[in-house]
Amino acid sequence: MASALGEKKHAYERRRPEESALYSAVRENFATLQDELDEAGCWLPKFVQKELTSYLKCGILAHGFARVRCDGCKDEMLVGFSCKGRGLCPSCNSKRSHLTAAHLVENVLPQVAYRQWTLSYPIQLRWLLAKDAKLLSRVLKLCIRGLFTYQRKVSKRLGIEGQRQSGAVAFQQRFGSALQLTPHFHILMPDGIWVKGSQGEAGFHPLPPPSTEEVEHLLKKILRKALKLFGKLGLEQEENPPHSALELLQAHAVQRQFRWAELGLKVPKRKPRTTFIEGWSLHADTHVHERDRLGLERLCRYGSRGALSMERLSKREDAKPNSSCELVLTGVQLLKKLTALVPPSEDVPPTKEKGSVPDETTRRIKPPKLDWAQLLKRTFGIDVFTCQRCGSRRRVLAFIQKPSVALALLTSLGLYVKTPKTPLGQGQGPPRQLVLLA
Repeated sequence: MASALGEKKHAYERRRPEESALYSAVRENFATLQDELDEAGCWLPKFVQKELTSYLKCGILAHGFARVRCDGCKDEMLVGFSCKGRGLCPSCNSKRSHLTAAHLVENVLPQVAYRQWTLSYPIQLRWLLAKDAKLLSRVLKLCIRGLFTYQRKVSKRLGIEGQRQSGAVAFQQRFGSALQLTPHFHILMPDGIWVKGSQGEAGFHPLPPPSTEEVEHLLKKILRKALKLFGKLGLEQEENPPHSALELLQAHAVQRQFRWAELGLKVPKRKPRTTFIEGWSLHADTHVHERDRLGLERLCRYGSRGALSMERLSKREDAKPNSSCELVLTGVQLLKKLTALVPPSEDVPPTKEKGSVPDETTRRIKPPKLDWAQLLKRTFGIDVFTCQRCGSRRRVLAFIQKPSVALALLTSLGLYVKTPKTPLGQGQGPPRQLVLLA
């Protein structure tokens, strides 16, 4: 069995996060970051610490795995468990992105044309919105209501009568291409409107694409309502300093925008259906045809993707970028940026008291999801239940969850590789340089 697991031609090759630049950056600099924050008299929230420590266990066989065997040739493979993190782990973010996109396209979004509206905020408001999830949600509602009103007005102008109804799916992103903290939304809307007929049936009526002038007019309305909301909440002159380590890192992660001349690049031509007003921007030029379901799924994956791509991260010894499109960071600097992007975690209260019997009105119906094998196949192109040696079907023998049992089994197979322990105490020395392709 050990020899079969070691043959690269036929065996499943697990990803090796412990060999990646990101893993070494987190492992070697986590304690150093904690020491710096302790000296500043602040500390990271528990959900951020859990995100970091869980990532260091993700995909590591010593922390547990699934044992899968082929019924034909008896070939075996081991599949490591995932951390299921929401902010740091590229693998789990990628799987969640595929899962979300598949659920939306197969179970939620009707087969009509769609348009993506992207709303972003000025630098002065980004830290304020990033630390206040409720405020960010209220601003999003202003934008969606504005989009719904716009579609109803256009449909009325075209003579479409009846009870009109719009819909939208919003993806929140907290990051920019250089890992700066920049909360913004990708709002996916049907490029049309539903109208309820006399018999109760709903018919879809396509709408013409918006003009650049209409996008600008819509952004002005959103801006006026948002400034009115900030005025009511007393946030127009908000200059309170950060009160926690996470707020401190978030404040530093909000970077100024580089001018194209500073990067030695030509100013790109402004796209149609795009407008900028006082740091606010609204983009509506991305469109998907009603028959392009694969394109719609790609757009959903793009909206729900994670902040970091492993293909764009690598180790370097020198600190000088090779081009204006590279960002060079130390391990601690990279960890500070990633920590600031971890989304807030909230406990969801139970919907009913313990011991109560759910009825038809209180029972939650979970949406159908991809199973484990389908998710891995969609994300990484790996069919874990089809043997690469003989083509027979595989089955799961056991889920090894106890680290002591996992270590014993890995040692008996000659597969155990000692990995450095998670650093929780003493800080490290000067870290190696990392380059991030921005």
